[in-house]
Amino acid sequence: MVIDDSGKPVSGATLRLKSNAKKAVVSAADGSFNLPLSAAGETIVVSSVGYDSFEFQARFGASFYCQVKKTETKVDEVVVTGMMIRKKKALLELLHHSLVKN
Repeated sequence: MVIDDSGKPVSGATLRLKSNAKKAVVSAADGSFNLPLSAAGETIVVSSVGYDSFEFQARFGASFYCQVKKTETKVDEVVVTGMMIRKKKALLELLHHSLVKN
């Protein structure tokens, strides 16, 4: 379970293998998480926005309470990106107008 300084659950924390960042799980709303059996013996890195990273050694069949501390750094800037979704009809109209002009 991932908890903060005050013992409250941290949802959305990422728990990943230190040896392979592509293998990761996310903590649930109650802070709980399930690691795959292959993670036994591996170093797990716990991270979440607003908290310092935390590392622990995974053991088969063991329960863990990972207490993360709030980070002292402040975020100066946030960049938000998005993608536009167009409907098929709009794309066909655009293609049609492009072909008619040429």
